[in-house]
Amino acid sequence: MMTEIVTFKLKAGTDEAKFITNVTALIDDFIAKQKGFLKVQLGKSPATNEWVAVHYFDNMADDDTGIKNTRSSEIWKQDTVNIDPMSITRNQYNIVIP
Repeated sequence: MMTEIVTFKLKAGTDEAKFITNVTALIDDFIAKQKGFLKVQLGKSPATNEWVAVHYFDNMADDDTGIKNTRSSEIWKQDTVNIDPMSITRNQYNIVIP
């Protein structure tokens, strides 16, 4: 099992409730259908307004393929316009203690 942790900030003026609704649809309609998908969590720091998406997949290859496939979806394209591209970090980790 592995996890991918993505942090980011939303652009000023983004409707957070609509963003969460769109992310939920992206998860339910697309990401959850990717090979090796286990779960995803979304959180927000009240102190920094930084968001975190934590993805769990069977392995890194499935995660990489799933993310590549997700980036081609219309839901992804519509929602990512709200993310500040300079704020994005992405790291993958193998889970050693499940």
